[in-house]
Amino acid sequence: SALVPNAVYSVAYTTIDESIFIIQGGGKYQNSTSSIVTSQFITLDTTTSGWNTSNPPWKSITIPAALAPTMTTWWHSISVSPNGQILTFWDSSRNGSLASYNRTRHDEWSSTFS
Repeated sequence: SALVPNAVYSVAYTTIDESIFIIQGGGKYQNSTSSIVTSQFITLDTTTSGWNTSNPPWKSITIPAALAPTMTTWWHSISVSPNGQILTFWDSSRNGSLASYNRTRHDEWSSTFS
């Protein structure tokens, strides 16, 4: 069965060339007084032909265990390098950049959090 993303709010999101949609983190509503913060990191290539809008081909990106606690966040943002290959995650509540993700180097991660 296809990946079904968590329904979340306060996510970081961006696009690459308006063709790859990227979502990371966010709060998952539990009840009127509680939410769970997630590290969800998913992409959707909107240029893939033949997919149905009721079952989009989401792809999950694995966050290394060492970075998972840092990347479990919300109210943050993502920036994309000019060539579209490096994503940098920012969280002002954690003094700036959290990590960078290189899409072309075998999904290479680097921590920028100190």
